[in-house]
Amino acid sequence: MNLFFHGAADPMKQFEVQKWIDFPPVFGYDISFTNASGFMLLGVVLCIAFFGYAASRGKIVPNRLQSMGEIGYGFVADMIRGTAGEEGLRFFPFVFTLFFFILFANVIGMSPYAFTTTSHLVVTGLLAMLVISIVVVFGLWKKK
Repeated sequence: MNLFFHGAADPMKQFEVQKWIDFPPVFGYDISFTNASGFMLLGVVLCIAFFGYAASRGKIVPNRLQSMGEIGYGFVADMIRGTAGEEGLRFFPFVFTLFFFILFANVIGMSPYAFTTTSHLVVTGLLAMLVISIVVVFGLWKKK
């Protein structure tokens, strides 16, 4: 019993990136499948499964799951409409996907013994750089 809970007693254990599947290096880079990539993949799969199932059972009077999906859709759409106007809705698919990926990743990370992918600065920084680069490129394209 002591061996099973050895990692649970160390609070820093949850931040360690561990290799799950080892691949040979490509151009000198380690491309192994780690717990970070595994939990990111789990977040994507759960997000697709949630919205896929909520949308597949579409009814005039929605059930609870469909209602949750519609509320999430409406929340993100109203947030974009309120901050960027009607023209900002062209970015709805990107913002919707990013919002719910981060939400699902953080909810998974709140589970005991799970890995929080957004706790690592590189994930948060790359997502921020992606958003900033999209805004800059669109701004330059629009002013052209």
